[in-house]
Amino acid sequence: NPTNKQVASVSVADIRNAVRDLCNVPRLNEPLNYAYNHHEHEEKDQRESRESKLKKGVNFQETVTVVPIPMRSEYSRRIRTKLWSDQLEMSQNAERNMVEFAAENYDWRSVCHESHMYFCTDTKEFIHPVHVKVLLSRDQ
Repeated sequence: NPTNKQVASVSVADIRNAVRDLCNVPRLNEPLNYAYNHHEHEEKDQRESRESKLKKGVNFQETVTVVPIPMRSEYSRRIRTKLWSDQLEMSQNAERNMVEFAAENYDWRSVCHESHMYFCTDTKEFIHPVHVKVLLSRDQ
């Protein structure tokens, strides 16, 4: 594996279970919370609405669907390891990013896009060409 990175694989069963779990999450219909005095601005809004009939705008629903998001501590260890990186993984990612950015002359405009990367069929990850060049230079 050219990147020396362990990747947690996600099976179809994991995805189905996650979707099934989300389907069972209780949803609450609640009024949208925002500070707006309807009476104070009603006349002004109506006047502006007539003046700007041809203008596009943004509308908000008065009632929204709320899906509670569990706290980090409420997730199982298995799910937590897939959602968040630990200190070691973050350090490895930062080191890898520095090597790749240096290979791109520290210019964000010249980043290597996926279409120019290698693809690892084992891990299903894209591999930056700099890592392949390093491996090839070691073999010589």
